[in-house]
Amino acid sequence: MRIPETENQEIDLKNAAAQAEYNTIMNVLKKVNCNRSKAAEILRIDRKTLYNKIKLYETVLSRN
Repeated sequence: MRIPETENQEIDLKNAAAQAEYNTIMNVLKKVNCNRSKAAEILRIDRKTLYNKIKLYETVLSRN
């Protein structure tokens, strides 16, 4: 899935970074069969941070 681009459909650095982060999170989640605790450990982020990022991307994608 792709994160929606800016209003004028240009890809800026912020969107590119968000897209890369989203793709990385999704790839890791697939590798660990959606085990969020294990994914957070692999990504070296706090589990709560991972939950917040997933929630943020779900919100952004649901607007599309």
